[in-house]
Amino acid sequence: MIFGSFLALIVSTVAACGVYLGWRHRSLLYAVLGWLVMAASIYAWYFALGLEYGLTIGLCLPALTVWVAIVAEANPQREVRARVKPPHQWRVAPRQIARHTGHILYVLPGQMFICALIMIALVYQLPVSEPKQMATGVLLMPVLWGLLAYWYALSARKWLHIVLSVGAAALAGVWLLGGAHG
Repeated sequence: MIFGSFLALIVSTVAACGVYLGWRHRSLLYAVLGWLVMAASIYAWYFALGLEYGLTIGLCLPALTVWVAIVAEANPQREVRARVKPPHQWRVAPRQIARHTGHILYVLPGQMFICALIMIALVYQLPVSEPKQMATGVLLMPVLWGLLAYWYALSARKWLHIVLSVGAAALAGVWLLGGAHG
């Protein structure tokens, strides 16, 4: 167990370095290799500590290693710049306010509901006990929600994203109501 944990920690460190080098040098090769090794490190943590602890540590460790990259890139010297104050202008743009409010309402409560339906439908298919299904759903739902939010934010055709997401949620809802979960 200790050797497996040590090996998983080494694999996680190599993965974080690969992702960091991919970002730092703008290299797709380093980034892809880093993410592949990151997936291997999650498996190594699972192998070393089991499903509950290994999966949790394997999924949380990349988020913690980001802080190492932030510290490495931090510049301790602060530049003092002259502040340029723009002229004060009050402009109310109702369309822009409505658009941004719609984006916020779709991403926060809308996508949360969509992700919950999809995640429940997916974890009920796992061949494990119900508490493990719930734990897996709790761990993976923020990942799915984040991926959907990034996809929505980067999408040039937001309506296509909304239609596909609502369609996937509708399929998951039909799957759940049809009794597919047992």
